[in-house]
Amino acid sequence: MQTFSLSAPRGALAPTGTTRRRAMRVLVVAMLGLMLAGPGLALAGATKVDVNTASVEQLAALPGIGATKAAAIVEERKRKAFGSVDDLERVTGIGPKTLSELRSQVRVGSGR
Repeated sequence: MQTFSLSAPRGALAPTGTTRRRAMRVLVVAMLGLMLAGPGLALAGATKVDVNTASVEQLAALPGIGATKAAAIVEERKRKAFGSVDDLERVTGIGPKTLSELRSQVRVGSGR
């Protein structure tokens, strides 16, 4: 096992240029891995969006939902709160395909 020392003269215990480059490469790869995995890890632990209380911005961030459908969801829930995730099909533009994409990311709360 190689030991590093900040106070040792070059060549004694201090790492060589090759060792430093290798260590930097490992560090950069590890940091990139964390950066790329970070958003996925954050989403894995994220709570589901409550369609009865979420803002237009929160709804628009969902897959298959943009600003227009998000506004339509808010308007529809003003008329009548959603009782189940399946009730999202009441919203124009949300069909079975979009609903299946949303199902794992949304939930229905008490309705305010």
